[in-house]
Amino acid sequence: MTVFYGSYPTGDVIYRLPPILVIHGEDDKTVPYSEGQEIVRMAHSLGARASIFGFRGKDHGFDFTGGVAADAAMEQMLAFFKRELR
Repeated sequence: MTVFYGSYPTGDVIYRLPPILVIHGEDDKTVPYSEGQEIVRMAHSLGARASIFGFRGKDHGFDFTGGVAADAAMEQMLAFFKRELR
C-alpha cells in the first residue's frame, strides 16, 4: 500500500497491515508529517514492512505533475511496488 500524505485510522482495531510506503510533505499543514511517521510506527508494531519518504519544504498535496519532487515520489513508489510485488 502506498499512502500519500495520509493519516492513520483511529478507533479501529488493526491486527495486521500490508507493506506500506508513506510519501509525505514534511511541511504538511493539513495532515502533519508526524502522522505519516505514526503510520510507519504502527505498521512496525504489527510486524509489517513500512517506510516513509519525506519531502522537505513540501506541503499537503504537492504537485505530482512534474519536477524534482514528483519524479522522486514516482521513483520511490515504482521501486516499492517492484520490490513488494516481485
